[in-house]
Amino acid sequence: MTLVKAARTIVLAVALAAPCAARAAAPAWGRRVEFARGLALKLRYDDLAKSVIDDLLADATIQGEDKANLYRAVAEYYVKLIENVRGGKDSLARVAEYMARARDFFGRYVNHEAIKRRPTNVEERFEIRVRLVWLTVAEARVRVRMFDDPGETPKEKAGHQADAVKLYQSAIKEFEALAAEKAADQAKEKARAPQEKAARAKWEEKYNAVRTAHLQVRIYLNDVRVELGKFLKKADPKSPDWKSFIQTACREFKQLLLDFSDAQGIISLNVNYAEAMVELGPEQDQEALERLQDVWNARESFQNSKAIPCKAAHVKAAILLRQKKYDDVLDALDEMLKFRTEGAWNPEVVSAEKVTELLVNLEAGESPQQYDRNALGGSLRLMAETYAEMGSAAANAKKSSKEVKRLYGIAYQILVGVWSAKVPMDARYAELMQRCREKGDQPLSPEELSIQLADALKKAERDKTEYLRAARLYTELLGRAKQDLEGQRKAWDNIARCYYGGGDYYSAYIVFSAMARWFPKPEPQALAYGQSAVAAIKAQHDAATKAKATAQASFDAEVLRAAYAEMERLSPLGPGATVVNDGALLREKGEFAKAIERLREVRPESPAYPYAIYQIALTYRGMLKKATDADPKSLEAARLRKAMLDAFQTCLDHARKALPGLKDPDKAPDRERLLEATAMSLAIYCESLLQETVGDPVKALDITTSLRETYPGIEKAFAYPLILYNRMHAAYLLATRVEPDRAADKLAIIEDCWKLLKEFKDFKYIANACRMGAGAHSEVARKLEEQAKRTADASAKAELEKRARAERNRGLEFYLELITIAPRQEFRTYRYVLFELDRREHEPKSADYRKIVELAPSVIQAFSKSPDIADQVNQIRLLLASAHSKLGSWRDAIPLLEEVNDAYEPEFQARMKKFERDKANHDKDPARFPAPRRPVRSTIQLQAREALARAYLAAGATSKLNDVLLICVDLLELYADRSNPKHWEALYVLCEAYRLSGKDRYDDLVKQLFRASGAIEQNTLKPPAKGTRKDFLALATTLLKDIERLPDAALKEKLMAPLTQAIKTLSQ
Repeated sequence: MTLVKAARTIVLAVALAAPCAARAAAPAWGRRVEFARGLALKLRYDDLAKSVIDDLLADATIQGEDKANLYRAVAEYYVKLIENVRGGKDSLARVAEYMARARDFFGRYVNHEAIKRRPTNVEERFEIRVRLVWLTVAEARVRVRMFDDPGETPKEKAGHQADAVKLYQSAIKEFEALAAEKAADQAKEKARAPQEKAARAKWEEKYNAVRTAHLQVRIYLNDVRVELGKFLKKADPKSPDWKSFIQTACREFKQLLLDFSDAQGIISLNVNYAEAMVELGPEQDQEALERLQDVWNARESFQNSKAIPCKAAHVKAAILLRQKKYDDVLDALDEMLKFRTEGAWNPEVVSAEKVTELLVNLEAGESPQQYDRNALGGSLRLMAETYAEMGSAAANAKKSSKEVKRLYGIAYQILVGVWSAKVPMDARYAELMQRCREKGDQPLSPEELSIQLADALKKAERDKTEYLRAARLYTELLGRAKQDLEGQRKAWDNIARCYYGGGDYYSAYIVFSAMARWFPKPEPQALAYGQSAVAAIKAQHDAATKAKATAQASFDAEVLRAAYAEMERLSPLGPGATVVNDGALLREKGEFAKAIERLREVRPESPAYPYAIYQIALTYRGMLKKATDADPKSLEAARLRKAMLDAFQTCLDHARKALPGLKDPDKAPDRERLLEATAMSLAIYCESLLQETVGDPVKALDITTSLRETYPGIEKAFAYPLILYNRMHAAYLLATRVEPDRAADKLAIIEDCWKLLKEFKDFKYIANACRMGAGAHSEVARKLEEQAKRTADASAKAELEKRARAERNRGLEFYLELITIAPRQEFRTYRYVLFELDRREHEPKSADYRKIVELAPSVIQAFSKSPDIADQVNQIRLLLASAHSKLGSWRDAIPLLEEVNDAYEPEFQARMKKFERDKANHDKDPARFPAPRRPVRSTIQLQAREALARAYLAAGATSKLNDVLLICVDLLELYADRSNPKHWEALYVLCEAYRLSGKDRYDDLVKQLFRASGAIEQNTLKPPAKGTRKDFLALATTLLKDIERLPDAALKEKLMAPLTQAIKTLSQ
């Protein structure tokens, strides 16, 4: 591939296609991304998919390069969503939103420290950065399309224009930065040119690769400048702003042609240059045409990239069309079409069939570099516009009507052929196609109907009446085009939906009703059409009622009853389906008495009976809520409460009685429907028992015991996880209300429910269930700890503490599962988990420290910008530093400790300055100014500084020894009392720092050891704390050996006597 060919990639395709999976995607989160993609693309559950992605991004277990790869995978996920956005009113807004998210996550990927540090990742990172900029340009193009929408208000257009310009300018800035980087890389590589012939070939290959990348970015940069200039020109032709961008691009293109004149294929850059030049005015046309002709003349050298000369011919034709040189336009396009199709194009025979055949039969594996079907379709549309203008000019010149019709007819045939080949064509061509048909006296074609239909559907987003035009066009198209049965079904489905969307509900009802009878199989499909018919005529009835058209409403009511009867015929629930539906509607309206009366019409032998009883229970539930809101203790509330519970119980009793008779395989559908109704009733029954107005968790446990034995197959019902959740909730309420000795069986139920429930990973309340498990065990642990405090017997106390630790640990395990399932928790939850990990007794303890190291960074990142909990976040930093130090990773602990110290130091220094001012005033005039109190650092800062001094020593950070000395002196001043263990800890660290500072500080060290030995009896420190008597003795002994090796006899004599005495005292 030549240098310029490599640079001339079709960039939007690169931006949105060619997705590559994140490097070495970890299965743990990779499957969750795939799950989200399935939710969004297959099931269209966009919100649910987004929550999965959000939870995944907040997952504290994903760190480092794995996190960077997750960002890339999420970016690819949003790119995939862009490709699958359906048309509709807000489709462009959704595309723009997804593009912005994709850009965000690609940006996070390329800017992640793990990616920046990887030296082998430079080129890959550059490619992603280029792709990121093209996504910015693609989003700008979406904003331009929104700006072009004629239905937008002036205010909305202004907003779209501002957004597009901002995005274009951002892309230009990024491309300028990339171009500067590549120019520098090219200069560096050129300076490394070897003189040896053997090494030069390899260098030239590398240099050409760098040079290609540099040229590529420069071309991209100026293409975007031209694109922005064109948009600004279109938005406001009188504004001078657009011209500067295109003039800059022209200068750059001209300079590139000079700088890279030796590059193979550089002539193709003339296409970009010419496209920019013609925007500046007709005076540039001649030079542009000459440059384009040069490219076309060299077309044989572009056999592997025909898009370059074909694009040159297309731009040339567009310029000639502007100049009204119609014959020259056709000559240019005919010649180009012959070249592209290798002689298949025959300008003497132009028909829709020939155009379609030409486009459909392009060689397999065509690519944008070969001027693909879409690009060739664009050139054919330009040819059609030329013929249409020629027809108009012929009519104006009073030429024969036959000639005028011939020209318009050719234009119409070309447009029909392009549309028939399924080449994307803007709906605006509907008007041109209609004009060409009318002026050319051509028969109406299905293709024109299709493009008019697309136009109507687009306009319907703003004008609902356009749906009625779409319905008419669909009907006419259906009559003209031959379609199989499935194609006819889809067409009539669209017709009915268009009628409904346009407000012609009765017509929609007629079509939906006909489809329910016409397509009776499969049964669910027929029922769906019956339900749509009911919805349509119900909308008609509601509209008539609202308009107070009594006669019409009465007629519609009769039709609605007939629709219900028809739907009932199709429903597997039989005659009771309509009754259940009526009752549910009455309940939703608040007409509870009428709902119950209607629902009681369903007899026990009806398949709809369990659904009717379920609706009766829900109706009583609604009545109960209304009564308890008025007076919770009223007799009416008590009556309704009993009626509700009895209704739920009736449903369960019916299921237990009916299920044994439905064991045969042929009765499986009836069994499944009964179990679904039973599961819903059981779930809501249990939930009602747990409400404050009932408050009977014991009954809730009773009715949910032995579920699978009582209702075989219920585990497959949709509501089964909700039953488990409510059973778990009942056990939680009982476990937290009773004494620990009576809670064991309730905790066992919680464990059993959780074991089953956590298999339903998509269950809405899975995190709440996990939280209940954690809360139950933690509450039992708290009660056991209180009992232990009140117990005098040592043996019983130890046993209670042991049980409390076990419950506390199980609660902690639940919390850890909760964080995995739903990482976005409150800060207090994270804080409890982290500190509990630190203090619990667990083997191996290193596992807890590693868990802290895994979780704490994401907690700090998530909550570091919350000023109200800044101290608590810093405590988490201290805890993380402690975990690093206990794992031996002192160098990882140091930055955290420094960050905490630095957070408080400015405030402390400000207080110190105030203290010094107040002290100076006091010294001058004690009577007037009271003696100030010396400020003390906060407890958190002191903890950080103590740990920091130890960390510097443990990490061997000799450059920080002076800092250690300053910290220790400060601490010793604060902890001057030798009975305070912190005094000895600080003194020991100070002595260690002196020793590591070398022989120049031996004198200071010996003095400190001598003084310490004299007061060592006040040292109460015990291992593993550092600074015990034994530690000081070991330090003194080591120092003695170091001093004995000193060559300076005088210094040795000076230090030996006090050190020997100190060792003697410490040894006693």
